[in-house]
Amino acid sequence: MVLEAFRSRLINRRQFAGQLSAAISIAATSPLLGQSADRPSPWDPIAFGACGDGRANDTDALQRTIDACAAKGGGIVALPAGHAFLSGTLILRPHVEFHLTGGSRLLASPNRDDFRTLGALFFAKDSADIHVSGTGTIDGNFPAFFPPKGPEGYSVPQPFLGPYDPLYDSSFRNPPDGRPRMILFVNCRGVKLESFTIRDSPTWTIHTVGCEDLHISGISILNSLDVPNCDGIDIDHCRQVRIEGCNIVAGDDCLVLKASRNFGEYGPSEGITVTNCTLESSSAGIKIETEGPYPLRSAVISNCSIVRSNRGISFLNRDGATVEDLLFTDLIIETKMRAIKWWGSGEPIAVSSLPRTAGGSAGTVRGIQFANIQCRSESGIYLRGMPAAPLRDISFRGVELSIAKTTPVDGGFYDMRPGDAFGKSGLDKRDTAGFFAADVDGLRLDDINVQWSGTIPSYYGAAFELHSCSNVLMDELTGQAAHAKQAPMLLKKVSYAKNLTSPCSPASP
Repeated sequence: MVLEAFRSRLINRRQFAGQLSAAISIAATSPLLGQSADRPSPWDPIAFGACGDGRANDTDALQRTIDACAAKGGGIVALPAGHAFLSGTLILRPHVEFHLTGGSRLLASPNRDDFRTLGALFFAKDSADIHVSGTGTIDGNFPAFFPPKGPEGYSVPQPFLGPYDPLYDSSFRNPPDGRPRMILFVNCRGVKLESFTIRDSPTWTIHTVGCEDLHISGISILNSLDVPNCDGIDIDHCRQVRIEGCNIVAGDDCLVLKASRNFGEYGPSEGITVTNCTLESSSAGIKIETEGPYPLRSAVISNCSIVRSNRGISFLNRDGATVEDLLFTDLIIETKMRAIKWWGSGEPIAVSSLPRTAGGSAGTVRGIQFANIQCRSESGIYLRGMPAAPLRDISFRGVELSIAKTTPVDGGFYDMRPGDAFGKSGLDKRDTAGFFAADVDGLRLDDINVQWSGTIPSYYGAAFELHSCSNVLMDELTGQAAHAKQAPMLLKKVSYAKNLTSPCSPASP
């Protein structure tokens, strides 16, 4: 099995609660601000003409400060406490730390034209040693970029401004109603983002493309749960990435690992570690979706808590990419179904590899491990490959799954959007199993418990349901069907790696 080397590191499920309580310690302010003989005082934008009153546009003064600091070899540009600076795009320079002192605020200009050239509040390209720090706040000013909220929520303007669009070709870029990202770094090395807060981003909050040696620690992203496309952090074609101790609330996906279609020159996304984060989303807490044909590999996501989200882990392969060697371990996942406009149907974990359009390539998904995971959800775990391109070498060990209906949103389906594999709706309409898998080669299920509670809808079904799965190994599976007359396990076209030893009795539908 792929990733066999990881197995010796996985903890027993019975130790999970104690080990998950450990958290990293994040410094409250940057030590670089301490004055000493070899550390000069920070550069003050007010000395360069900034007003800092939250009304005058301070873009030019802030940029002059950054450029002057860089011209002297680098240093710290610090926003003073008690001031708000209204700004359009700021280009960060090598060896400059932009510090948001506690009590300071950087406010995104409400004018789209202030971001149209580069598409973000903070921007850097082909740069190195960039640092944004402090305990102040970046305010994305999202109401300026949306029409008033209607009875069905917000209508959705186009997601991006500027030339660095991850998805659309040049004829669709820079639309009249696009929205700025808060941080966009392209092909940068040695990037640090630490301790500050970003709130109310109008679209993707942090987007890093083709970056290497990226460290994001202790930041908070507090976006509206009603705003579409306001992802927390999108890691795109990046390598050597560490994300730790972050708190993210976002209407759209909190953390996204991708290798999107318009940046293929920057190679795969690989060597990524995410740990000790708390996540809440109207869509997915963690999303894996390349949105292009480029590889994504070698990532570890551990010790995270996902709460009140429409989907816990959303793993979508739609564009022919190879996604391999990922480990998800020591997680707590709580899901609650949201309105159908948000992708997901309460699944704590959903993994699928399907072509985006008819005749397209499904790509390859292999070597994915889930271990020591506690789920409290409205739906079950869902795996879906294709007969010609099954998911390969997928394992689950030490999973507690408690399913209960907790919202009035109708269920009875799994959400496979985007794509047309299940028709225009994109929904796989069927009874909800505790654990469902179809078209998987090399499936290991070990020490998994499924429980149902509360009012049980008619569409809740078997504890385990497998279709067209080969080389299956199952051990210590426990749980009953949701309703007394149902079989606890439904199996169709299943072959085994060795004898089935589960307490559940197999039954054909």
